[in-house]
Amino acid sequence: MNFAAHYCELENCWLKLTMDKTPTKILIIGDNPLDARLVRQLLLDVGESRFEPVDVGRLADGIRQLKDNGCDTVLLDLSVADGAGIDLVARLQSAVAQAPIVVLPALDDRRLALDGMRAGAQEFLIKASFAGPLLARALRYAIDVKNERAPGVGSRFEVALPNYDEGKSVSVMAEH
Repeated sequence: MNFAAHYCELENCWLKLTMDKTPTKILIIGDNPLDARLVRQLLLDVGESRFEPVDVGRLADGIRQLKDNGCDTVLLDLSVADGAGIDLVARLQSAVAQAPIVVLPALDDRRLALDGMRAGAQEFLIKASFAGPLLARALRYAIDVKNERAPGVGSRFEVALPNYDEGKSVSVMAEH
């Protein structure tokens, strides 16, 4: 799939998000309350009440929350009190396999982000380098990819999308 086709697919995810009035339940797993507050504000800035974020500080609490209440997608900080790195993705996947995951590496660490996707995440965003609309698109895209993915089917592709806030590129990798 070329860049233009992939960009159109992301735009279609965004259109679905803006037209869908059902709130998207987002579980934020991260041990920094300021990060959770920033994510809440970014999602609020996107508009209306389409998002219902819930945040927890530990992976174990997140797994319990998912099992008890479910959610539409998980925003997973790759550094929390009870673990760090791609091991968190593997642990989350083994406990609650159906949860679409967007990983948040703290640094501009592309290798860690891609390793997180290889471990089962559907998308990644580098912390502090995205705005509300990109966050909303990534969350919806993760849900769409997870819902369409069949085990063992598909090919991987990667494109770089501009990050308009920082003038950098954000790599997006998905399975189709």
